[in-house]
Amino acid sequence: MKRLEEIGFTWDLYEEQFEKGFQETLLYKEKNGNPNALRYYKTPEGYRLGFWQSTQIENYKNGKLSSDQIERLEKIGFTWERLKEKFEKGFQETLIYKKSTGNPNVTAIYKTPEGFLLGRWQQHQRNNYKKGKLSPYRTKRLEEIGFKWRIRA
Repeated sequence: MKRLEEIGFTWDLYEEQFEKGFQETLLYKEKNGNPNALRYYKTPEGYRLGFWQSTQIENYKNGKLSSDQIERLEKIGFTWERLKEKFEKGFQETLIYKKSTGNPNVTAIYKTPEGFLLGRWQQHQRNNYKKGKLSPYRTKRLEEIGFKWRIRA
C-alpha cells in the first residue's frame, strides 16, 4: 500500500478530482477576481473548469457534496445560483467596455479579449426586455449606464 502511495496512487479518485477542480477554481479567481467560470470555460491548459463547476452545482442540489466541500467553495465566493451570476458577469463586462470606449453598447458579435460573448449577452438582455422577461431592477440598472434597447445597424 505504501509503495503505491509513493508513486502517486490515489485511493479516492472522487476526492482527487474535487481537489483538482477546486485548485483550478482558486487560480481562476486569482486571475479574474471571481471564482465562477462560464459553463464552457476551459483553462489555457485545457481543463474543463466550467463543466467541473456545473457538476458541483448539480452535486450540491442533489446532496452529493460534503459539508466541507460546500464550505470550501462558499468561502472563496462560489455561487450556486448561476442565472444571477451570469447577469452580473455580463453587466460588469458592459461596465468595463463602457469605461474603455464611453459607450456600453457593443455589436452583436463582440467578444471581450478574455472571450466573453458580450454582444450575445447584450442581445439576450434586449430579447428578454422585448418579451417582458427582464426584471424592472435589471432594466433600470442597464438604462442607468446608457444601455440602449434598440441598436441601429
